[in-house]
Amino acid sequence: MSQNSWGPDPGACDTTVLGVYEQTAADFDALVRGTFSNTVTKKIYVAFANGNEQSYCPDGWRTSSGGAMGKNVIAVGATNSDDKSMTNFSSFGPTEDGRVNPTIVAPGCEANGENAIWSTLPGQTYGGSGWCGTSMATPAVSGILGLMLEAYNLTYNADPLPSTLRAVLVHTAEDLGNPGPDYRFGYGHVDALAAINVITTTTSAAQSSYIRTASIESGQTQEYTISHPGGSLKCTLVWDDIPATLPASQTLINNLDLLLIGPDLTSYQPWILDKNNPANPASQGTNNIDTIEQIVITNAAAGAWTVRVSGSSIPQGPQEYSLVCPFSVVTSVHPHSTYIPIVSR
Repeated sequence: MSQNSWGPDPGACDTTVLGVYEQTAADFDALVRGTFSNTVTKKIYVAFANGNEQSYCPDGWRTSSGGAMGKNVIAVGATNSDDKSMTNFSSFGPTEDGRVNPTIVAPGCEANGENAIWSTLPGQTYGGSGWCGTSMATPAVSGILGLMLEAYNLTYNADPLPSTLRAVLVHTAEDLGNPGPDYRFGYGHVDALAAINVITTTTSAAQSSYIRTASIESGQTQEYTISHPGGSLKCTLVWDDIPATLPASQTLINNLDLLLIGPDLTSYQPWILDKNNPANPASQGTNNIDTIEQIVITNAAAGAWTVRVSGSSIPQGPQEYSLVCPFSVVTSVHPHSTYIPIVSR
């Protein structure tokens, strides 16, 4: 586990630094994948403070930097603990290439009362008076990751992929701000209990009711069939991507696609954001930017649904992925060797 409450402070709205994928981000992406060096091969779970530079640029957009720009890390923004409102300092996305940033948010200050939060501090101390920041929010997420890791170990006697913990966190987060992900709250406010429940709810001694992991090659599709009782339906796909070669204005290397196909064969695509209009709500479409893809259907029909994962472009495969979906009723997987796109309608 890697807890990171540090990062650069550009001191101004410098877009050569803010939002940019640089060497620190690439190094942490490699750490997550276990490819940082010949001697560091264990996959590492990384939480990174998103920064406190909201005031540097107009409306706060594109104000994060450093390791929080990694594709595979969990970038943590800061909300007020007493009402879950956005703080006046927490850095916003987008990244230079338009990726969702932060990943999630957690308490990093307080709107009233002490106007601070109690958290770990430098020098192995613990306190809160006068302290606010994404550096205070990130340790809470790191602690939750530790609990999630322990729960996974106890349930399955194995370590999860880093992408699995990231997928569970964003899948169970409480949506804040605009519907779906946005560039202020990311995928929402972390929910520790919901995350643990997703990990520990099982269909058998060896299989989760919600989590599937697999690997896929370029041009392949893999389909899971689930029996849905009707109502809200959410599926989340996450993978830990190859570090991009610098300089990189577009950082995604291995591109996977998620699609849900309903009983009437209507298809549904994941959330996408527009970096040129960062305040706009998310829409649905093909996502060729993020290593997280999520589909939410508020009133899904009852019946058999197909969950399709496609390797649209995987130049450095195979690519492992984590898929969180309500598999608790019926599930099956059907691998295909040919990528067959379906047009959303």
